[in-house]
Amino acid sequence: MMTQVRKPGAIDKRDFHFQQVLTYLRSCQIYVQNLTDNEDDEKKANAIVLASGFTVRIKPLIIKLPFKVRQDKNSGDIILRVKSAGTKAIYEWQQSTDNGENFVHLPPTARAGTEVSGYTPYQKICFRFRSHTNFCSGEWSTPITFIPEEIIVPAAMPNKIN
Repeated sequence: MMTQVRKPGAIDKRDFHFQQVLTYLRSCQIYVQNLTDNEDDEKKANAIVLASGFTVRIKPLIIKLPFKVRQDKNSGDIILRVKSAGTKAIYEWQQSTDNGENFVHLPPTARAGTEVSGYTPYQKICFRFRSHTNFCSGEWSTPITFIPEEIIVPAAMPNKIN
């Protein structure tokens, strides 16, 4: 009420009380977290958290694939992405159109990805990579087979003349 009337010092007083409430809540969170960390049974730990008025946050398990191939839906290019081998790594790329019998080198890159264009739609292509760092050179990865779709890129819209 005092802050709505803009009484001098009311905002500072409100902020002070707000910080006190946040401090109390954080100390309560820390206390509950310590109780659950010391509990051996996961069901009991979840019950403690829920009984204290908090919710259980479960971190999702994210598994990144070491090598991923996809097609850009706008340009139609094939995008190759791999897990990074480090800041100073060089990546070699190869493609094969005969089910992995003969591989053709693509330009090497200094980043963990590249784009490939100029392919035949609906033709099976195999891709593989290897990385080179200051410490070692990796082996060629297991080839990934990809079948690109035909993407029709619309022509640029002409500028309107007023």
